[in-house]
Amino acid sequence: MQVQEAGVDSMYLGLPSTVRRNKNAVLGFLKEKMKKRISSWEGKFLSRAGKEVLIKSVVQSLPSYAMNVFLFPIGTCNELERMMASFWWKSKRAHNNGSGIVWMSWDRMTRSKADGGLGFRSLRDFNLAMLGKQGWRLLFRHDSLVSKVFKARYYPQGDYLSAELGSNPSFIWSSIFAAKDTVQLGLRKGIGSSLTVKITSDPWLPLLDRASPVPTVPRLENFMVSSLFQIHSRSWDAEVVNDLFTPDDAATILGIQIKQSVAGDYWYWFVEKNGLYSVRSC
Repeated sequence: MQVQEAGVDSMYLGLPSTVRRNKNAVLGFLKEKMKKRISSWEGKFLSRAGKEVLIKSVVQSLPSYAMNVFLFPIGTCNELERMMASFWWKSKRAHNNGSGIVWMSWDRMTRSKADGGLGFRSLRDFNLAMLGKQGWRLLFRHDSLVSKVFKARYYPQGDYLSAELGSNPSFIWSSIFAAKDTVQLGLRKGIGSSLTVKITSDPWLPLLDRASPVPTVPRLENFMVSSLFQIHSRSWDAEVVNDLFTPDDAATILGIQIKQSVAGDYWYWFVEKNGLYSVRSC
């Protein structure tokens, strides 16, 4: 059929066709791409505001496409961030020969401006957030072809949350698997019938610091959330809730809206009002 076999260094849709053991070498094309883009700006009389716009709108978006698929090694992220920091702090104008002092670490620069930072992007965190979106799709889009392939290969008896890394995993699956903890940070159980949600072990509190309440009385490990309802009703029993939990947890639980129209319990992303995962909120 005259189909040519892809070479070792070939590219497909802008990404390497094959990924070898040395991930830093495979993703080296992104470093060269960023270096060329920054080099084209150096020597120009750019203000701090101009540099900030270029970094946030152009440079930080260069690896976004690859970050949808691959988990970048920490070394690669550090090199890319080092180039951005060098461009921000230093200059190659004729009178200073590229001298400059890096006054602030990149970790501090990634904080919001309200917290004393500059609002730049942490590439590692952004990478995990992008891969978390793929994990979210595997968890809820069961009819997609990629979801069927990964399920058959890595978790035939479960789902993305219960999956294991497995033996000899592909680089893409290893990348998506690494984002599972990130997805679980904002994943919560919505209360419908509450017959499948355990009080102390399942994530159902819409709080960032903890997903499950800590009862003030022991031996509630095997009790379901439905035991906190009024008898023959799908509404909270305020007296029981106040007796079993601290005032803060009790107020949080009583503030959870129970969907009467939903028969069963369901998963949702508690950081967004629509309950759907987003890279921004992650």
